[in-house]
Amino acid sequence: MVSALPDGRGMGLVRHEGSLRVPTGNGSMSVRIVRRTFAVMLVAAGLLLARPVPAAELSGFVTDVQDGDSLTLVSGKATYRVRLSGIDAPELKQPRGMESRASLVALCRARPATAEMEGKDRYGRVLATLTCAGVDANAEQVRQGWAWVYTRYAPKDSPLYGFEGEARRARRGLWADADTVSPWEWRNPPRASGPGRSLSSPPAGTAAPGR
Repeated sequence: MVSALPDGRGMGLVRHEGSLRVPTGNGSMSVRIVRRTFAVMLVAAGLLLARPVPAAELSGFVTDVQDGDSLTLVSGKATYRVRLSGIDAPELKQPRGMESRASLVALCRARPATAEMEGKDRYGRVLATLTCAGVDANAEQVRQGWAWVYTRYAPKDSPLYGFEGEARRARRGLWADADTVSPWEWRNPPRASGPGRSLSSPPAGTAAPGR
């Protein structure tokens, strides 16, 4: 059975066997408006999803410094071991290692800090860009000549490369030495590959992630 139902505007909604069909007259315009609105909503949702998600952050105080690129951050009731990402500082037993640590102590220990987290290394430490009292500690360690850019992990367009170049030219920090050895080479000393063969240094960045 087919019948017309008044819609309050002089138009009719066609009913067929208990089901409603698309409105007649101006109702087709309403359908187009709904479709356009839905399309706009989909585009807006896509733009929101395409926007970069901000990195998670930790805020607290630095309570200890292990070496020139590792420290302890207390946030609330939790304690985190933090590894400064994109840089590699001398080991404590390596020449200039204690001076590199002293530089990070001066920058961060007992100061408020914010860690922009990038993940964790194989030792469970938080990889992060750390800001101590408003100073980018990762960049400052490189700028002052107390750390290398960790070329295996730092992005190719990282500003850290420019800071290292400045430190080298100014012979700041460890660059005052003529025979500096990168931490990844120091951790992986060259080995003889066979009788009568010469020693060769391992390529930069052969150390395991997080060292």
